[in-house]
Amino acid sequence: MSAVATYFDTRYQAMQDGRAGVWRIAYEQQVELLEALIQPGMTVLDVGCGPSLPYRADDAYVIGLDPSASSLAVNTDVGYRIVGTAEDIPLSELPVDLTVAKGGAS
Repeated sequence: MSAVATYFDTRYQAMQDGRAGVWRIAYEQQVELLEALIQPGMTVLDVGCGPSLPYRADDAYVIGLDPSASSLAVNTDVGYRIVGTAEDIPLSELPVDLTVAKGGAS
């Protein structure tokens, strides 16, 4: 993982704290829909996965892509971690069944 701190590394605690209140109201229905889409055996790419996933992906393989090495290091919900951004996804040959991109706390 990258040793250089990014903008998102400095916002790690805000991302952790932002999982309550307004976030829950705004995203609860979206999470339910997403969980219904994820099927066993799928490979899911979560762009901007942050320190944890707000949804369950039981029996799916989740690749976490995030610019924050700190967030990726503590994210136990993903099977593979990639420090990167949506502008430059380093997965040219890897087949992905579903891509997730959601907003987060700031």
